[in-house]
Amino acid sequence: MTRWEYTTVRFSVKSSTQSADIDLNEVAQTLTDWGNDGWELVSTESLTGIQGQTMYLLAVMKRER
Repeated sequence: MTRWEYTTVRFSVKSSTQSADIDLNEVAQTLTDWGNDGWELVSTESLTGIQGQTMYLLAVMKRER
């Protein structure tokens, strides 16, 4: 049976009342680096603040133990 280990990577999002901005180059480079170490992206989730604005993008990663 395959056994997995999991971790999360958090990316900051710059939000205003009308838009949210994330550095896509940073996301791509970070995911590539983790992928080169054997990690696979499982899912992403946006984490919001009290007023509903997106504050972070959370990436869930896994790799075989």
